[in-house]
Amino acid sequence: MRAELRTAALALGLLLSLAACDRSNPETPPALGEVPLQTIYGYHTVETHMGQVRWELFGDRAERYAGEEDLRLFGVRMLFYEDGSLSATLTSQRGKVDEDTHNMTAEGDVLIVSEDGRTLSSEILHWDNERRIIHTELFFRATEDGQVLTGVGLETDPKMTDLVIKEQVEGELPAQDEGGGP
Repeated sequence: MRAELRTAALALGLLLSLAACDRSNPETPPALGEVPLQTIYGYHTVETHMGQVRWELFGDRAERYAGEEDLRLFGVRMLFYEDGSLSATLTSQRGKVDEDTHNMTAEGDVLIVSEDGRTLSSEILHWDNERRIIHTELFFRATEDGQVLTGVGLETDPKMTDLVIKEQVEGELPAQDEGGGP
């Protein structure tokens, strides 16, 4: 009987040792909502109106999470079109898009470059699909032909031809040489 108890105690000790080793490297799954429900590589969506492309949205990767309406995007690129021609390109590190309204928020080194060379940069820019405007409440920098305009808060069209600036507007003109040229 003692031999059986000793064998049982030894087996129990071995099992407890193995269990203790396993606890040092737990493999418990992350809490629900911390991992995406769906991951899409090479995300691409297009909006058209009466047969004309209005914009295209690309993401290197898109993720859908439980309890979130927006789709998270990584490696964002958005192409804006006017009368069938490319008018501007937006790029950012990441973003979110509401797949129902098509409103989009771009975050992280956001840059818009129009086909005629205008640029707009900020840390966050929002696309309001219904109003067809880009806006931010943060600091921005806009350039055109060597002119620099900065401020806080902005609304504009994708080509950046109509800017409404809210606060702290400052501008720089390119230096001119004595002959009157830039």
